[in-house]
Amino acid sequence: MFSFDNHSYSLFEKKFVAGYQFMKVERNGANTVYRIDWKDVVLILENPIVKTLKIR
Repeated sequence: MFSFDNHSYSLFEKKFVAGYQFMKVERNGANTVYRIDWKDVVLILENPIVKTLKIR
C-alpha cells in the first residue's frame, strides 16, 4: 500500500504465508458461498482504501 499526502509518503507491505487462503469457497446445495474469517475483515479495514476485491 502506498500513500502520499503532499509532504510525505508511506509504503506498507503485508506478505502472507504460502498456502494462505483469503476467502473460502463452500457449497450450500447447488449454490456457491464465499466465507471470510473475522481476522480477514479486520485486515481489510486496517487499509484505508480497497478499490477492488478479486474472487477467484
